[in-house]
Amino acid sequence: MKTKPIYHWIKDNCRPLVPEINFNNAEGFVEKQKPLLVLYRNTSDETTLKQFIKAVNSEIRDLIDNTLLVVHLDGNLFKNAIRLANRSLDNIPYIQLDTLQSYHNMDNITAIGDPGFLRTFVREKLQNSDTDSVARPSIFKRLKPSASRYSFPWWIKGTNNSKEEL
Repeated sequence: MKTKPIYHWIKDNCRPLVPEINFNNAEGFVEKQKPLLVLYRNTSDETTLKQFIKAVNSEIRDLIDNTLLVVHLDGNLFKNAIRLANRSLDNIPYIQLDTLQSYHNMDNITAIGDPGFLRTFVREKLQNSDTDSVARPSIFKRLKPSASRYSFPWWIKGTNNSKEEL
C-alpha cells in the first residue's frame, strides 16, 4: 500500500497553509525550532490575510515545514510582542520573520503582492540573520518549552527515578 500520496493529500488539504498562532498553540510552533514568518493583523482584516496566504502559496510554499513556519496572529492578543517590536496596534498589519535568535520586520507590507518580494525578503533575512545590524532579539524565543516540561520529581510518583516522563 502506498501511503505517501495519501499523506501528501492530507497534508495539503486538511491543514491550513497559514495557521493562526495563539497562546494555546504557540509553544508547539516554537518547539519545532524553525524560523517563523508571522503576519500581525487585526482579526477583522480578512483582506490582508487573503493577500498574505496568496503570496505564501505562490512564492514560498516549498519552504514551509522544511525551512520555516508561516503563521498569522491576532494583534490584540499579542500586544506585548507588538510593543517589543517598537510598534503599536495602529501599525498593524505587518510581517515579521523571527529566526528564534533575532527578528526582522517587513516594513512595506503592500509589496507582498509584488512577484518575488516575499521570497526575496525571506531568503535575505534567513541568510543574513547573524550579520544584519537591524536585527533585534527574538520575541518568540521566550515561548519555547521549559527544559523541565512534563517531568515530575521522583518523590511525587513514589519511584526511585530522578524524574518521570509522561
